[in-house]
Amino acid sequence: MARISQQELVGRLEKGKPVPAILLLGEEPYLRDACRALLIERFVPEASRTWAVSRYSADRGETQAAMDQAQTMAMLSPQQVVFLEDVEAIEKLGEKNRDEAVEQLDVYLEDPAPFTVLVMEATELDQRMQLAPWGCGRSRRNWRYKMRARFRSQGYLPDCMR
Repeated sequence: MARISQQELVGRLEKGKPVPAILLLGEEPYLRDACRALLIERFVPEASRTWAVSRYSADRGETQAAMDQAQTMAMLSPQQVVFLEDVEAIEKLGEKNRDEAVEQLDVYLEDPAPFTVLVMEATELDQRMQLAPWGCGRSRRNWRYKMRARFRSQGYLPDCMR
């Protein structure tokens, strides 16, 4: 899996490279907090953070709300950062709800909003699913592979997200 270090992430951000979506992956709270702060600082002016930084939780069933916010332009800011936390909770959903959540993420990642940085957070994703084929059906763990493949193709899976 392509991973980048926190320094490489900072370098990309300083060069103004677009970051449509990023996966914060890992259990280390300090590193995840540091990456969150870095993304907010880079993309949202301080005066606009009340309106342009949103937090949602997949564990609370807020995946659709996060995708709706990601497609909505932020107030008083040219860009916004939308956090979707607890993404690994999608695996625990019933088949219908899980498929709906995966579809919501997939549709957004196919055509991300240019004014939004979507930050999905997970403490752990099943490493075994890297071998699953991209085009197969939506098995219980296939969504993990699809997310990893999508972020790998964009080059945004920083080491600070382990």
